[in-house]
This record gives sequence, C-alpha cells and structure tokens, in this order.
Amino acid sequence: MSAIRLTPDTLGEYQAALRDTGVDGWLFYDFRGTNPVAGALLGVGGHVTRRFFVWVPVTGVPVAVTHAIEQGVWRAWPASWGKVVYSSWRSLESHVAALVGGRRIAMEYSAGGAVPYLDRIPAGMLELIRSSGAVVVSSGNLVSRFYACWSAADLASHRRAAELTQDVFVRAWSKLGTFRGDAKFSTWLHRLAVNLILSRRASWATERARFLDGEDTLEGLAARPSGRELGLDFEKAIDLLPDGARTVFVLHDVEGWKHDEIARTMGVTSGTTKAQLHRARMLLRRVLA
Repeated sequence: MSAIRLTPDTLGEYQAALRDTGVDGWLFYDFRGTNPVAGALLGVGGHVTRRFFVWVPVTGVPVAVTHAIEQGVWRAWPASWGKVVYSSWRSLESHVAALVGGRRIAMEYSAGGAVPYLDRIPAGMLELIRSSGAVVVSSGNLVSRFYACWSAADLASHRRAAELTQDVFVRAWSKLGTFRGDAKFSTWLHRLAVNLILSRRASWATERARFLDGEDTLEGLAARPSGRELGLDFEKAIDLLPDGARTVFVLHDVEGWKHDEIARTMGVTSGTTKAQLHRARMLLRRVLA
C-alpha cells in the first residue's frame, strides 16, 4: 500500500475529502512516532521527541504546532503554510484550542478502541481537545483514502490472487474424482493449489522481469530495518528472491515440505532444492542480519 502525502499539490484533494466527510478539519497529533498515520502523511523529516499537531482545515492553509527546540525537522514545511511555536504546556494548549475550539474535527480515534490500528490518540490528549469545545470524530474514512490506499501494483496483485483463487476451486472441482481419501482433504487441496501456483510461474515472469537479478535487488533493501518495517522488509525480501530459491524457501521453511516432495513437484533433484534453499537463506541473511 502507498500513502498520498499532504503537499501543496494534494491539499485540494484533502480538503475535498474533508468536505465529503462533514468535518471542519483533520487534526494530526504525534509524540515520538506513536501515530504512524501522521508520520506517513506529513513527511516530517527526522526523529521528533516533542509533541506536535498539524491542523488541516477544510478551507485555508494547514498549520503546524511545533516545539521551540525542534524546528529542524520542519525545514520542508511549505513557507506558505502556517506554523506556530510552543515552549510550554500552557502555550501548546492555547494554540491548539485556538485552532480547533468549537469545531468538528477528525483524529486517529476509534470509539471504544474498536479499531486498534486506528486508535492512536491518548485519552488525556482527547480530554484536552474536547475541553476546547471541539467534537472529535474518527478519521477512519480519511485514513483509508490517503494512508491505506492501494497502488496500481497492489491492485494488480490483488486481482491476480483473486483469479488464482478462483482457478484453484475450479481445478479442485474438476479433479475431485481423483481424491482417494488417503490424506486429509485440506492437505489434498493445499497440494493442488501449490501445484497450480507453480504452473503459473512462467506467466508471471514478464511481470517480474525487472527483478531477474535477485541478488542485486535484495541489496537495495534496508540492511537493518526496525519495528514495523522489519516484517515488511522480510516479506519484500522473500518476494524478490530469484524464482527457484523463493519457491523452495517458501515450500520448505514456511510450508514445511521435505526436499524430496519439493523436488518431485518442481521436476528437479533434491540436490537442486537443497542448493536453492541454501542460496535463499544466504541472501536473506545478508540483507536482514
């Protein structure tokens, strides 16, 4: 997924969405990276150790509320947009109240904590905002539109997976007579699905042409990811492995197949699958160690 960052070029799109949502603006809040939505959409340059707010009104220009000792990370903030500086809790409170007091505002808030991935505003901060007379509503629809939106590659992958899933069930129906009952039906279906996926690899080769040199591509990944990025980089690293190494790694280390089973399915020797597994592990270790 990809995010649509707030910039002078996208401000109009943001404000149109605010009008559609029926709010007076979107108030971003973050403290030391606790709100990844704010980090991704605002593009604040660097590690921020003090609280900050960004107010995006339905009309007019955005305003950032920033700490006096932490101005460097706001170097890329557009000069035509507003920025106020606070140095005490009381000044922070007064700046925020002046921006949102009495207004209906969207924040990363989920009533009752129903959506934990969205619920990023501490209870005490919500009390502060509401004490200004502001009505806080969930920014869920806005987050879906700007933060969790699908790229063209995401959509293509989804469509390919949907088509493949349908083909698996069609194949299962046509081959149902070959199921002898000497294994669990789920095991039989799983093997059928894997075999179909392997048979489609050739048709995906063109789409993966830019990744043919898997070792060079893997070098482009962050060597030492942290936090949420670790899982994402691991998945990306697996996806960019050379075809044979990736297939053997997934079947052996993820699905638990044995080498002779993988060899029969792929039409190679078990020595080849062992070599491919070793190659996959070495590539992943180099990138993610």
